[in-house]
Amino acid sequence: MKNKTCINKTCIMKTKEPTVDEIKKYKMKELIDFLQQKEDDLELEEEDLEIVRRQRVNGRDFLKITEEKLEKWGMSGGPAARLADFSEECRERKLRSFSSHKIQKDLSGVCINDILRRIRNIGPVNDILHRIRNMGPVIDSNEAMHYKGPTDISRVIAKFGYLPRQAGLGGTSLPSNLVIRSSNEGVNPNDPAVSLRFDIINPLVRELMNKKVILVWAPPFAGKTAITQILEHSLVNAPEYSHYRVIRISLIWRGGINWDNFGEMWEQIVGVTWKEWVRQCDKIPSILIIDEAQLIYSDKEITDNDEKTADQFWMTIKGLLQEVSGINIIMFAAYGYRSSNHTGFSTPVKLPKEYCKSLIDINFSPSELRTYVHKFCNSYLKLDQQSILELYKYIQVATEGHAGLVSHILKYLEVVMNNQKALNWVEAFKCLNSKDFDSSIYINVRAVPNVQSLKKNGDGKLKLCEDTYINGKVPFSINNMDPDASYLVKTGVLAVMDDKYLTFAAPLLRRSFFQQYYGIEDSVDIAPADLYHFIVKVFTAMCNENSGKILRETLGFGYDGRILEQTWQKEFYRIGTRVLGKNKFLSCEVGSVFGCAGRIDFYVNELDWAIELLRDGEDMQGHEDKFEPIAVKYKEIVKYAKSTAIIDICSVNFTDNTRSEAKNVQKMRKDFIYVSCSKAFDAFKIESLGKESVFIRSQD
Repeated sequence: MKNKTCINKTCIMKTKEPTVDEIKKYKMKELIDFLQQKEDDLELEEEDLEIVRRQRVNGRDFLKITEEKLEKWGMSGGPAARLADFSEECRERKLRSFSSHKIQKDLSGVCINDILRRIRNIGPVNDILHRIRNMGPVIDSNEAMHYKGPTDISRVIAKFGYLPRQAGLGGTSLPSNLVIRSSNEGVNPNDPAVSLRFDIINPLVRELMNKKVILVWAPPFAGKTAITQILEHSLVNAPEYSHYRVIRISLIWRGGINWDNFGEMWEQIVGVTWKEWVRQCDKIPSILIIDEAQLIYSDKEITDNDEKTADQFWMTIKGLLQEVSGINIIMFAAYGYRSSNHTGFSTPVKLPKEYCKSLIDINFSPSELRTYVHKFCNSYLKLDQQSILELYKYIQVATEGHAGLVSHILKYLEVVMNNQKALNWVEAFKCLNSKDFDSSIYINVRAVPNVQSLKKNGDGKLKLCEDTYINGKVPFSINNMDPDASYLVKTGVLAVMDDKYLTFAAPLLRRSFFQQYYGIEDSVDIAPADLYHFIVKVFTAMCNENSGKILRETLGFGYDGRILEQTWQKEFYRIGTRVLGKNKFLSCEVGSVFGCAGRIDFYVNELDWAIELLRDGEDMQGHEDKFEPIAVKYKEIVKYAKSTAIIDICSVNFTDNTRSEAKNVQKMRKDFIYVSCSKAFDAFKIESLGKESVFIRSQD
C-alpha cells in the first residue's frame, strides 16, 4: 500500500462489474468463471454450464445468445430464460448513463495512482475539451443548463459557436415531461421492463450514418414514437456518438407543426432558425430524429429555400442525398413513399428505395419479442415460466410483432393482474378472448378499423376492407392512388406490403374488422342453455331466414363449386352473435389469430365453448381424432373448452344418408357436436353423443 494513494486511505475490494468490451474478450473458461460468480442470480446447474462448455461459447458469443438458441442446445426453459435476460443486461451496460454525483461510499478506496495512469492514456487535452464542448448540457443531469430566452441562447452560441443539445424534451428548449412508466404512445427508456430494441436500433444507426437520410413509415400505433425515444436514449448514452449533437422532435409538439408554419415553430422549439441550425452542423455533427414527419408533406413543388415553410427542410433532405454533410436525419411517418407524386401522400422529395423502412422493419423479431415478454412478465405479471412462454407464442401470432399491439396486450394483462393474486396461461387465454379485451382494443388502439365510421364515408372503403379480409391482400399502386386506399392507409386500417399490396397491419386488426362488420349488436336477452342448443338455434335461424339463399346465391363458392369457408364463417358469426345473447361474447378466428395449436374458429369465453368449421373436403372423423388427449395439436383446445362443436361444411345426401365429399362420423365423442349440411344448403343435420339427431330444413 506504500506506493498507492487512496481516497479515505483504503481501496475498493469488491468485484467491479465488467464492461461489454471486457466481456467480449472472455475466453470460454473466463466466461464460465464469470457465470459462476452470478450463481445467486442465475441459479445455473453444472449441466447448464456443461452446455456452455460443449458449445464452446466465449464472451462474444454470450452477448449475442438467445433463449431459443439455448433451448435448441438442450438447456431447460428456466435457466435459458435467465441466461438470455442476463446477456441482454450485459449488453445494455454500454448504453447506461452515469450520474454526475457519486456519494462518498461509492468513491471510497479509489486509487489516485490508477486515476492518474488512466488520465495519461486518454489523449491530448484539446481533444478532451473538444468532446466536452460537443456534448453540451446533458439531459437528465442535475447540472444541465435550462435556457430561458434569446439572451441565454446567444451567450451559449457565442461561447461554443453553435447551440448544443439542451436539457429539455428531446434536447430542445421545451420542458422535459418524462413519464414514470411506458404508454402506448411512447416509452420511458429507463423503465427496466422496456426493450431497448437492440435488434433494430444498432443496425438503424449504422445505416443512418452511412446514408444520411432514412424514412421509416408505418401505420399509427405501430411503435414509431417509442423507437424515436429509444433511439435518442441510445445515441445520447453511447460513447461513440458523444461528439454528436442529438435532437429529437415530434411535429405534434406545441399544437402541431405543418408545412406552412415549420420555420416559425422550429425556431420556437429549438431556439434558432432552421437555416442557422443547419449552418451550425458544419461545426458540430448532428443527428436529427423527427416523429410524425407526414405533417410536413405537401402537394407543392419544392422550388427554393422558403424560410417560413417546410420547403427549406425538404431542400436540406434533397441536398443530403447528393453530398456529404454533418447532418443525419431520420424521419418517422404514418405514411409516405419513395416516389414523389405531389398528392400529399408521399414525401415531397423522391427517396431511393434503400433509404426507406416500413412496418415490417420495426416490428419485434421473434427473439426480441420473446426477451421483451419475459422481462415485462418478470417485472409486472405473476406468471410462471411456462405460462410466459405460452403468452409469448400467443402474442407473436396475434400481432406478428406489431409493437403497439404487443404493448396493449401486456398492459391489459397487467391491469387484470391488479385484481388477481396469480394468473396462469389458461386464465390469460380467456382474458384475451373476452368482451372486455375486445372493448379495450376499440377504445385504446387508434389503428383499429371503425366500421361505423367507414360506413359514413361511402361503400368503397368497406368494400376494400372486405376484399382485403377475404383475399388476405389486394393490389396497390402509389402511382395510381385510389382515394379509398389512401384514406385507409393514412388512418392505419391497412398497411402497404412489398410496395405492391394492401393488407391488415396485424391479424388482431383483421379479426377486429370481421367482428364489427359481420357481427350483430341486436342480440337476444337470454343465452342458450348449452352449446348444443346454441348450434340448433343458429342453424334454425339459417333455415328460417334468408341465410340459405345467401349461402346458395350471394356469398360465393369455391373454384370447384363448393362453398367457401369464409362464407360460412361470416354467416355463422352474423347469426351467432345475435343468438348467443347480450351478455356473452363470441370471439372469432381464435385458432389463426391467437396461437392455438388447432384451428378453432370461435370461442365463448364465459361458457368455455369452442366451435370449428371444417375446411372444404376434410374428413370429419379423421379431424375429430385430432382432439384426443394424446394428440399434441389440439390438446390445448380441449383444456380450455368444456364443450366443442365440429361443423362440417361438406355436403350430405340426406336421401341415402351418404356423404358426397366426406365420411360419416364413425365414433362420436362426449361433449362434441357434429353438423353437416345438404348439398343445396337448405337442410342441416345436428348430431351429438347421447342426443337424438336433429334435422332442420329451410322454410323458404
